[in-house]
Amino acid sequence: MLAYLAAGGVTLALGDGVVGGGWLALHLVLLGAATNAIVVWSEYFAAALLHTARTGERAATIRTLALNLGILAVLGGVHGGRPGLAAGGACLIGVVVVGHAGMLATWIGRALPSRLGNSVWFYVAAAAALVAGMGLGLWLAGGVAGSADAYRAMRLAHVHLNVLGWIGLAVVGTQFTLWPTMLRTRMMSGLDRAVRWSLPPLVVGLAVVVAGLLTQHRVVALAGLAGYTVGLALALGPFVRTALRRPPRTAASWMLGAGMACSRSWSWATLSPWPPARGWSTWTAGSLGWSRPWPPGSRCRR
Repeated sequence: MLAYLAAGGVTLALGDGVVGGGWLALHLVLLGAATNAIVVWSEYFAAALLHTARTGERAATIRTLALNLGILAVLGGVHGGRPGLAAGGACLIGVVVVGHAGMLATWIGRALPSRLGNSVWFYVAAAAALVAGMGLGLWLAGGVAGSADAYRAMRLAHVHLNVLGWIGLAVVGTQFTLWPTMLRTRMMSGLDRAVRWSLPPLVVGLAVVVAGLLTQHRVVALAGLAGYTVGLALALGPFVRTALRRPPRTAASWMLGAGMACSRSWSWATLSPWPPARGWSTWTAGSLGWSRPWPPGSRCRR
C-alpha cells in the first residue's frame, strides 16, 4: 500500500514529465493502495464481527500476489495502450475480489447472529461495485463508446461505481465498528438498525445513478444520488451521535471523521452541477474537473 501511495505521489509531482500522469497517479492510489487496504481489512473486520477464523497465511499471500499482479497489469496495459494486458489484469483482479466476496458471504451464512454481522454485506456489495466499475473501465480503455457524450457518461459511471461503491460502501461498513472503537466509547443504541436500513438505499441508489448516467437521463441519476444520500444519512446517524457524545481527540479519529465528511460531501457535490440549462456534455466534462481523456495509449481518446 505504501509503495502505491509513494508511486502516486512521485508521479503527481513529476507533472507533465509523465505522459498521462494524472490518470496514473489517481489509479495508483485508488486501484492500488485503496484496493489492497479494503481487501485486507475487510477480512480482518469480518472475521472479528462473525467470530470466525481468518484465511491461512499461504492463501492470503497468494491472494495478495494475484491481486497486485492484476493491478500492475491494468495500470501498465491501460497506460501503455495494451488492451489485452489490461483485460487480463482486470480479470485477475475480478477473480480475486469475487472470491473474496464469496468467502465473506459464506462466513455470514455460517456465523451465528451477531449485532453488527450484517455490516459485512457492505464489503460484498462494494466488491460487486468494483467488478462493474472495472468492466466499464475496460470499455473506456478499449474505445467502445460511440460518441463523446457516451464516453463521458461511461467515465462518470465508472467513477461513481468505484468511489461511491467500492471505496464508499467499504468505508461506511467499516465505520460502524471502527468509529466507537477509536473514540473509546460504547456503541450507540440503534446501531444494528442503521446497518440494516442503510445498505438497501445505498446499493439501490448507486445502481440507479449508474443506470441514469449510462442512459444519459439526468433525472434518473439525480434520483439515484438522492437515494444514496438517504442511505448515507441513515448510516452516519450513529456516527454523528457518537461524536457528539465523545468528540474525537486523536489524529486517527480526526482523519476518519474527515474521511466520512468528505464522502458525504462528494455525494452532495455531484448533485450540484445539474442545472437544466446546461447540456449533458458540459456537465460530464467538467463535473469532476477531468477535462482530459484517459492516457494517450488507450483507445478512448475523443
